[in-house]
Amino acid sequence: MKPPLRILHLEDNPADAELIQAILETEGIICDVTRVDTQADFFASIEHGGFDLILTDYTLPSFDGLSALKIALEKCPDVPFIFVSGTLGEEVAIEALKIGATDYILKQRLSRIVPSVHRALREAKERGERKRAEALLSEEKRLLEMIAKGNSLSMILDALCRLVEELSKGSLCSILLLDPDGNRLWHGAAPSLPKSYIDAIDGGFIGPAAGSCGTAAYRKEPVIVSDIAQDPLWADYRDLALPHGLRACWSTPVLASDGRLLGTFAIYSREPRSPTPQQQNIIEQITDLASIAIERKRAEEERQAHLWFLESMDQVNRAIQGTNDLEQMMSDVLDAVLAIFNCDRAWLVYPCDPEATSWKVPMEHVRPEFPGAFTLGLDLPVTPDIAKVFQTVRASSSPVRFGPASEHPLPAETAKLFSIESIIAMAVYPKADK
Repeated sequence: MKPPLRILHLEDNPADAELIQAILETEGIICDVTRVDTQADFFASIEHGGFDLILTDYTLPSFDGLSALKIALEKCPDVPFIFVSGTLGEEVAIEALKIGATDYILKQRLSRIVPSVHRALREAKERGERKRAEALLSEEKRLLEMIAKGNSLSMILDALCRLVEELSKGSLCSILLLDPDGNRLWHGAAPSLPKSYIDAIDGGFIGPAAGSCGTAAYRKEPVIVSDIAQDPLWADYRDLALPHGLRACWSTPVLASDGRLLGTFAIYSREPRSPTPQQQNIIEQITDLASIAIERKRAEEERQAHLWFLESMDQVNRAIQGTNDLEQMMSDVLDAVLAIFNCDRAWLVYPCDPEATSWKVPMEHVRPEFPGAFTLGLDLPVTPDIAKVFQTVRASSSPVRFGPASEHPLPAETAKLFSIESIIAMAVYPKADK
């Protein structure tokens, strides 16, 4: 069911106002009419806003229609303005149309009012859509310039959200980014959502019933939830959203040019509803822009990572080639590792063998503020935790991370025993054989 048409009616004759409303509703135009008859009340109503149409008589005891028109053009220029008067002469009517009135109806010919209202609303809708399209195009150009200039991703995503919130009044937008492991969504931008809600959903897992965003990411297709309170996709999450007045959420996956999932873009509403076709069009365009921005940032991060890798390898090569003394060479390599990874300490472990009964640290380098944890050369027992770490490292041909936000957890006993929170390790073999 369509919401009622919100009309501001400047009319000093209640009977005329009731007759006009009855004619409109007889033709299926359900109205919510606010009738005023003074300049003060008209101005206050305009300031409050929210009207779809303004009807006004031309002559009132203490006010006139042309003055009302000028106020409306200043305060709400996009709202159709129709004169409905019994005393509007032709010259005055022409002047009113030139100034900006939408139409004029003589009270003696009220049969014209319904088609006039339909036409006024249709034209206002077309003008609004055209203005939004022009604004969106202009903002798209600005955002593409931001991307090209290398502005931070957080700044660009924030600007995208604010653009949609400006074009779609009452909406609250969010962009979530997929983590490298591909199973969780992290905060990217949400300028108008409550911080406590942002924190509550940050790092949420994707899945078949993980709210709108987690489900959209899982399906890689849009998910429209028009009522969070009732939709089963929000069964485990509605208690996070409803206390903040969030009642609807429409989420669309952000995909890379090759179809990879990058994150999600979502619009929240404080009332249960579905997106309009115009909002769906905005969502598609903004999602494309978000994809460009995120891909550009990821490509830059990969380029920087590659440069870092090359520079790091150069440091290691210089350490290896700087001496023929093996002990000095490995000492220099550990110094390079401290600098490259900005870590607290680096050590050599021998043997990296899960079947061995003991292991030792023949060499360790630490930062001055972080004392060494091992007594060099001391035999340490290969506990089940240590054996598992050795097995994982030997099974990989590349460095392995252990600890928070890593693929492999750091065993609690190991972390406590050696006062470490995370490690990165790689097995080293002779050239001939493992």
